[in-house]
Amino acid sequence: MTTLRRPRVSFAAFVLTATTAACSGSDEAAVPAEPTVAVEPTAPEAVPSGDARAPLTAAPACAAPGSRVVLRLGWTSDRRIPSCLRLEDFRVRFGGEKALITRAGLTSEGFCALDVVVPERASSGPVRVLTEEDTYETDTAFVVPCR
Repeated sequence: MTTLRRPRVSFAAFVLTATTAACSGSDEAAVPAEPTVAVEPTAPEAVPSGDARAPLTAAPACAAPGSRVVLRLGWTSDRRIPSCLRLEDFRVRFGGEKALITRAGLTSEGFCALDVVVPERASSGPVRVLTEEDTYETDTAFVVPCR
């Protein structure tokens, strides 16, 4: 059986700029011009180009083993966002302990979010999410359990 893989999806923020067309050479009463809208893509916030790890945020920032935590995967250094279509594409670790991923989906901003369960033997430290192409890591230690 052949498994079809969906392509990676990249998201870009857009800025709307309104402009108006100018009327010239007419003695008639001025008629307001119809505004036209131009869409201009804008780059995400700067990501250090030499950073091998992409940003990852955990909410909440601490939890007891067995608790559910939401992990938000940020932009990669080459300005990509991973697709959240298949749970098996992700491996999550709290320290060296493998975490169970219960759901994956997009946030309202278009970022990938994973719902995970804190492993029973997890200890405080960074959380890592590994994909085939990228490694995501929290900037601060995830605390197990909350103090």
